[in-house]
Amino acid sequence: MKAALDLGMIFMAHVADPDTWFATKYQDSKRYGTKLEQYEVFEEALERFSVPWIAAHMGGYPEDLDFLSRLLTRHSNLYLDCSATKWIVRELSKHPPEKTRDFFCRWKGRILFGSDIVTSDAHVTAHASSTDMSSKASESLEAFDLYASRYWALRTLFETDYVGESPISDPDLHLVDPGRYTPHDAPPIRGINLPDDALHALYFGAAQALLPQRA
Repeated sequence: MKAALDLGMIFMAHVADPDTWFATKYQDSKRYGTKLEQYEVFEEALERFSVPWIAAHMGGYPEDLDFLSRLLTRHSNLYLDCSATKWIVRELSKHPPEKTRDFFCRWKGRILFGSDIVTSDAHVTAHASSTDMSSKASESLEAFDLYASRYWALRTLFETDYVGESPISDPDLHLVDPGRYTPHDAPPIRGINLPDDALHALYFGAAQALLPQRA
């Protein structure tokens, strides 16, 4: 990290994971620690390396916008992105739309657009691979649905006041409540209908302001 700093690079970090995982996969806190404990070392790093940081997936905590506001207040070099579509759509849609809208407007310029789509040649060719990402599509139409569904879900969340089911099945629902959900069920989307200036910053302005300074 010191070498990267000397080369004028900025940092991107993935911190923590969804609350659904800490309630299930990481339930053993003696082994995995708590979710909040993941941020202790991260905040030390933010203070030690003062260059801009991008914390992926809404900083790993779309479940708690108040926590994210405190984090952004303490660290002026911190930026977030909205990648990891399933996770982001599910959790941001749980908040009252006005609260999420206020958050994005308050931190306009500190949140960048991202989808977390991992494109692969395997998505458009028949294959025998069983890896999670390559198994999501195996021909052109499936790949189109895979990619388009992510952008549709994010744009619908940010640009409209739509209320309805996400087009993306979310196995985490089944993970935390198998009696109620199947692995193919999807959560609701509750659009937050951001104003134009906040949308411009999210899609373009924040990245334009942040990245040219590193050129």
